[in-house]
Amino acid sequence: MARANMQTGRFGCGLCGEDWPAAPSHLYAMQFKLPNGTCLVKLGFSRNPDSRLRHQLLKHRDLDAKILKTVPMATGQLALQTEKRLHAKLQAGFPDLVAPPDLYASELSVKSEVYFAASAQVIFAMLDAIEAEEDS
Repeated sequence: MARANMQTGRFGCGLCGEDWPAAPSHLYAMQFKLPNGTCLVKLGFSRNPDSRLRHQLLKHRDLDAKILKTVPMATGQLALQTEKRLHAKLQAGFPDLVAPPDLYASELSVKSEVYFAASAQVIFAMLDAIEAEEDS
């Protein structure tokens, strides 16, 4: 267990803290501009999206990256289930928007769930619908 993981909330004690499945979480959309000019969007979930972006996803701190949208979720488990459902819809409905991992492997510490920038409006619509559902 790394001290940094404790400080940024990526690890918690099951006896004295809230583990990620029960803790509040967020769905997020993040944008990355690769050195070659390609813009990509990552859809995911995290209890702390800023920490996920700055400390887990980027291989190089100078990469142009930002959080585009977050949607609060009641629990990490709900966020995970919702995220998986959204990826299934995106991959089935828009397979041409899925970015190949070799395109971003040298810049990002993930191997999937990254899309071309043209997916942003579709992802925003999905997140807006979930946000409206959560608000009602």
